[in-house]
Amino acid sequence: MANSILNPFNGLDVTLGTLLTSAVTATGAGSSNPYPMINNVGAPGNGIVATLIPSYFNPAPPNPSSFDSISFTTAELIQTLNSVCNQYMQGGYMSTNCYSSEQLDIINQLLTGLSNIPAIGIPSFIISMEDTIAKSCLSPMEQQPLFMATLAANKSYSYFIGIIQVPAGNIWVTNGYINGGANDPYSINSVSYWAAAAAEGALLGYANYVSLDPPRVQGNMILSMLGGAAAVNAGKIMFKWASLPPAKCNGGIDPDAAANIVYTFQKGQKTGTIKNHEGGIDPDTAAMMAYMYLKGQKSGQIKG
Repeated sequence: MANSILNPFNGLDVTLGTLLTSAVTATGAGSSNPYPMINNVGAPGNGIVATLIPSYFNPAPPNPSSFDSISFTTAELIQTLNSVCNQYMQGGYMSTNCYSSEQLDIINQLLTGLSNIPAIGIPSFIISMEDTIAKSCLSPMEQQPLFMATLAANKSYSYFIGIIQVPAGNIWVTNGYINGGANDPYSINSVSYWAAAAAEGALLGYANYVSLDPPRVQGNMILSMLGGAAAVNAGKIMFKWASLPPAKCNGGIDPDAAANIVYTFQKGQKTGTIKNHEGGIDPDTAAMMAYMYLKGQKSGQIKG
């Protein structure tokens, strides 16, 4: 299915698939997480940066008006990806103060939808979300990270569905991260979660970009979002990364919030709005529920 013409990032030269291939090439075989505390993204990030930086800045940027001399160095982009992966593990996009309530409404629709629909439904769902973004009251600047998130999800879906359908010789298969073919229901069922991870990585990349001291340039925004999408997507598969519920200052989630997660999940299962994932609640769904509960408490909409 063709990409929606509404997405302004459709013409990007460096695709997410290229970066994901670079990530797994740099990492090699083995699925253990060498960074249990996620202090840095490691080999996958090095591979992503090694592909992104030359693609955009050597010998000349594709759009000189957007890429000036104040551009990311390799070290700065690695630092950005480290921050993105840290944030993904410690509450995800919900741990940032980057997005307005109107943006968050659309982000929640996107990530919840991606995590709860069959993989075959992702392309049409993304088109519907892009239509929602385009018709929203958000400014073009506010729409940018949302469009990059839908693009990242769409590219992740296309990339991994292609591998699953034709696994022979693919580097994700030869390194043992994906089996592929009809005998790999895990990967088929996980494509939706991988797409959601790519979308959230792009959103976190943007959050890191806007946190930088001015001046900011368009090129750095694109590098941050593309790199963040690829890093989180790769880490989700290689190291089984998952966002944790936002914690209270004392280091633990409020018991009422935990109870609300269980209740909301069970209610959602009963109504068919939340599907069971390998016998239990998906960690990203749990994190989102916890966030919405705690946000409601803070605003007075939900009493403790």
